[in-house]
Amino acid sequence: MLAKYELTIFDDEYGHLARTEKDAIWKEAQDALRSGRDVVLDWSLWSRKSRLEWTEKVVRSGHAYKLLFFQVPLSELKLRLAKRNSDASALAHEIPLDKLEDFSHVFEVPRMDEGIPFDVIASDG
Repeated sequence: MLAKYELTIFDDEYGHLARTEKDAIWKEAQDALRSGRDVVLDWSLWSRKSRLEWTEKVVRSGHAYKLLFFQVPLSELKLRLAKRNSDASALAHEIPLDKLEDFSHVFEVPRMDEGIPFDVIASDG
């Protein structure tokens, strides 16, 4: 997104363009899956609704899936974000630290009752 558009995640047009880019990447991913390769889609599946939407797409395409949930304490995420924000070569959106706190309240932790197989990768830093 950074290479193609001069937008931040806080710009109104960003969400629409991100969905368009994900659809294009999904088409490429399906080609890779059909050829027998594994694919990792690093989407922001913050809500049960978005996880369900993407797992249904994978199932409809005839492939297996697993969600990887990286469980990292907020304090560690803040340290990582501060480091990323200070690295101009990171090719990542700069996100103010206070926004990370806001985002943490929006994120819905995956639960077993979602019916989505997932692995928890725990990290304390």
